[in-house]
Amino acid sequence: MSRIYKLLDVEDGSVYNMTLPMILEEINRDRSEEWMKYDETDWREGLAEFTQFVVLGDEVVEEVTDNWIIVYAYGEWQVCDGSVGNRSVSYDFKTKEEAEQFLKELRS
Repeated sequence: MSRIYKLLDVEDGSVYNMTLPMILEEINRDRSEEWMKYDETDWREGLAEFTQFVVLGDEVVEEVTDNWIIVYAYGEWQVCDGSVGNRSVSYDFKTKEEAEQFLKELRS
């Protein structure tokens, strides 16, 4: 089971879908050796203090199957649970690398 968080970038209005490991990576990146890393217990505090993101909502993906795919459509990279016309959910990303990272986290 995976939880997916929808985050708003308050600086440019972009919306991102991220798993908790992706959020923790963003909060804790480029820090000194003395940095006390945020974790699953206090990540919301770190998100508010050290990023430009706010949580819009979250959802739980109960089952992650091998049917999840990455497609490029309408100028965006998407991670979907099936082919066009046969999917129930998709998540949009600006880059292929973001989509690949999201899918990797979703499957772990």
